[in-house]
Amino acid sequence: MSKEQKLIFNSIDLSEHEMYKLLIGSVIPRPIAWVSSKSKDGNLNLAP
Repeated sequence: MSKEQKLIFNSIDLSEHEMYKLLIGSVIPRPIAWVSSKSKDGNLNLAP
């Protein structure tokens, strides 16, 4: 798809299942793990 083209989804035209599939397919990347770390100063960090 070129930069000039846009894809528009009208929620009225989509079924509940189609809206769900669109949502889960567009949320990328999906976190697959949580990683925690602790700095030398004792600061904690938690990230997907």
